[in-house]
Amino acid sequence: MSLRGKQPDAIDKRLKLLIFGQAGAGKTTAAIQFPKPYIIDTEHGAENAQYLEIIKEKGGAIYQTTSFDEVLNEIRALMVEQHDYKTLVIDPITIIYHSLLEEEELTCLSTMKVPNKNDLYGRHYKSTNEKFRRLCLQLLNLDMNVIITAHAKKEYADGMSVCGVTYDAAAILEFMFDVIINLEVQGGQRCAYVKKSRIKAIEQGSRFEFSYDVIADMVGHDILEKEAKPAELITKQQFNKLNNLLMIQNKDEYYIQKVLVKLNVASIKDLSRNNAQTWIDKLGE
Repeated sequence: MSLRGKQPDAIDKRLKLLIFGQAGAGKTTAAIQFPKPYIIDTEHGAENAQYLEIIKEKGGAIYQTTSFDEVLNEIRALMVEQHDYKTLVIDPITIIYHSLLEEEELTCLSTMKVPNKNDLYGRHYKSTNEKFRRLCLQLLNLDMNVIITAHAKKEYADGMSVCGVTYDAAAILEFMFDVIINLEVQGGQRCAYVKKSRIKAIEQGSRFEFSYDVIADMVGHDILEKEAKPAELITKQQFNKLNNLLMIQNKDEYYIQKVLVKLNVASIKDLSRNNAQTWIDKLGE
């Protein structure tokens, strides 16, 4: 068997940025500064007058919901439909996370023979994190800038000692996003502390006055301002054919999940047409 690795090519990767901070830090203002934002507003913050003017100026739109499933549907629509939006903003993701936690807790309790919160043992956290993994994969595959805001919460070093602050949402976000920024107001200025960065131009541990222009100078105006291209996802015919082949060949869930992880998607319906056809062809050999 020959090695299949190849020399990597440079790509203009979309910015995937998580901004967290205390109330009043200016998270919403920072997020809606990005080009043509499509804003999923989870706490009716973006409808305030000081934000509406900016959103209209930027050619943006607002969709309000606290439903995890509705957020997924909007992301999928932005992925496959032709539109002129360039940035997806979810403001804040904290509301979606806690709403989903409550739903999963009720679901877990309803499946118990004798419902008891003390018997949950974190089961609702496990199911919530798995669903957030699917959301993250959708965001990573979305051909748009993705700016997510989150509330801040205390960070503990050993479960007892406070060592700082972090974002209040699913832990998996830390592994999926390229840049995580703690936003603070210092001396009347909006200041960013870079808690994590995979982007060379945004140095981890650095501090700077936050603005869209500063970020654009680091990442590149051309990258942040380019048009979004609709994704060509698996067709209905491909979906049916692939599922039939998997059933005929008795492929179990472990095999299916292994392939999906390799292709960086959460479900068969999230496959690209090319990847779906490659899988179909391989099963048909």
